[in-house]
Amino acid sequence: ELRVSWPVAEPLPPNAARDVAEAHRAMADGLERYLDMRMPAAAVRLRLARDRYLDHLDTLGSADSYVRAALYLAMSLHAGGDRARARAALRQLLTRLPEEDLPLLEFPPELTDLVEAVRAQIRTDAGLRVRSTPSGALVLINGRYRGRTPLAVHDLPMGPHALRVESPGHKAFTATIELTSPETL
Repeated sequence: ELRVSWPVAEPLPPNAARDVAEAHRAMADGLERYLDMRMPAAAVRLRLARDRYLDHLDTLGSADSYVRAALYLAMSLHAGGDRARARAALRQLLTRLPEEDLPLLEFPPELTDLVEAVRAQIRTDAGLRVRSTPSGALVLINGRYRGRTPLAVHDLPMGPHALRVESPGHKAFTATIELTSPETL
């Protein structure tokens, strides 16, 4: 069980726009390096893009940029022969956004096969309970609205999840929660 109380509301950090612009540049650089078959260099830039998009997933309004950066990262790692890291990148994506429709038609069939293999390994039997004072706060898990507090969610895959709890007039609470067992946290 997680209990949240808020301090006074604060504006978003001023570096969010700068970070997202940096992510866009890193994504473009990474794709260019991927097309030039420079896989290690592509992976470095795509990892930066993925991480920056993830840092601001809740402010982007869409997970599309994060999803594409993660998929291109996995593809560059896989094409460069680092299959373990490609699987880890996909696992992170699929645990953070288990219900996201991935644009797999844009990618080679071997990436689709790898996504399905990783998806089959992920168990979806962990849960999370969230309460807040005051109650009625919005709960977003991995950037998706899941309900209002008090809330119990039981269909989450084990692994890391981005939690955001918002209530008008209060600073948003954000945390990364690691679900490591089938029990409810």
